[in-house]
Amino acid sequence: MNAFRLSHIFNLLIASLGLTQCNPSWAQPENTNLALKLGPNEHILQSGEFSADGRLFAVATSSYKQGETIPGAIKFQSWSVKTGRPYASWKLKEMRRFAVSPTGRIVAVITGERGKRSIEKEFAVELRDIHSGRILRTLIKPGATDSAIYGLAWSRDGRFLATSSGDALARVWDVDSGRRISTIYVGGFAGAVLFSSDGKHLITVGDRSRHGSRVKLWDWRRKMSFAGVNFDTYSTSTVLSTSGDGKRLAVQDAFDGQTTLFELPSMRIERQFSAEHDDNYMSLVASPKIVYSPDGRLASVALENEVQLLGADSGEVLRRFRFKNLEHMRVLGMQFTSARGFDMVVSPTDLTEYGSLVRRAPLLRRISLSGPVQSLTSKKG
Repeated sequence: MNAFRLSHIFNLLIASLGLTQCNPSWAQPENTNLALKLGPNEHILQSGEFSADGRLFAVATSSYKQGETIPGAIKFQSWSVKTGRPYASWKLKEMRRFAVSPTGRIVAVITGERGKRSIEKEFAVELRDIHSGRILRTLIKPGATDSAIYGLAWSRDGRFLATSSGDALARVWDVDSGRRISTIYVGGFAGAVLFSSDGKHLITVGDRSRHGSRVKLWDWRRKMSFAGVNFDTYSTSTVLSTSGDGKRLAVQDAFDGQTTLFELPSMRIERQFSAEHDDNYMSLVASPKIVYSPDGRLASVALENEVQLLGADSGEVLRRFRFKNLEHMRVLGMQFTSARGFDMVVSPTDLTEYGSLVRRAPLLRRISLSGPVQSLTSKKG
């Protein structure tokens, strides 16, 4: 098959996926779109999550009727990234947030509901089997805390789970025993929480009353903070992510998309920019809008009108991907499958006849990064 025909087929594939790119020699789709199917009246509540090994993609969905979400009709759903086939699906009455373990076998779930002035439903943290949804262990029982629980984070080896809550505390749990092994006073509402790549440190975000929040780096075993930065965002709307080599931390505000990159462990600010934000943000699941390649050399950022691949050190834009009908697309999750592979999951969104926004069945876009890594500074796109 000649080069012209190959190029023509490639351009047709890109068009069918709703993507445009600046340089066709750089990114080529390995296979066609994978549609991850939902029921006729199901919609995605918020962002999704890839498993640590990259084999699964999971979301929380709900049924709706006449434009309104039906209470008590939450469903956890996951699919094989390789085939797009359903992997697991089970129902539960409520879910505020979930996090898939690095082993891909357990799902940590926050349940409960916070009203405008008080707790409407008692919060709890459960560990569930990813296949059946069966409760394996309850780390925080309903009624054990009178505060809302906001954050969940697994250590990279899957041995520990961190939680954060409105009582200004971050807690670290031993997953096998269910025992709480560390409690850290963060200060203010303790929102986002994340383990460092090596698992030695815990990153927390605590509100400072009317003055934004403070991001801190802790030795969680000794309960000592050795670095901190004040930040103009609020802990409950903050999303954290780190590079695989542990050298960078991204702090993102899900409301306005403001993103700050820090050098670790010094917490020195490297750069700031505006990433994609969600006007209908809820704290159910907040997927990072910036992810790093395994070797830490590349970063992918979901912006308002495109997904960019950046050189992590230089911040140079290496490649851009744009969607057709951008106002009707949301990036649910991104991952590097290798130094030369990249997946993103997007969801078409639209308004129902009742005026409510719903997220339709997600679409998996698989990109093969081929050719030399080049700057687009002098290229038109």
